[in-house]
Amino acid sequence: MPLPRSPLTRTAYRQAFATIALLALATGCAQVPELDATVPEHLDNAAYPTLIPLDGSLTTVILPADAASEIEDNLARRRDRLQAKAKRLNGPIVDPEAQARMKAGVSR
Repeated sequence: MPLPRSPLTRTAYRQAFATIALLALATGCAQVPELDATVPEHLDNAAYPTLIPLDGSLTTVILPADAASEIEDNLARRRDRLQAKAKRLNGPIVDPEAQARMKAGVSR
């Protein structure tokens, strides 16, 4: 069973709707300035400005050969670091001196 609506709520909705409707109508009555009248006469018939190229002004262009050599150098350094790390990891875990001490301690 739906709850009964109070008359106060209906009145509040009617007032809100009326206010919004009046505001919408009032905005339609606003005076919009003529934009054509704001342009001076000497600019009204002026020629279109000459465009200038923006090739070098916004960014520096990196040549593909330079970029490739930089990438190749970075990859070579990374390869060398990884190979050195792999060599260290493939080495003995326990050095020979420590291994001899451990064997001597177990054989006692």
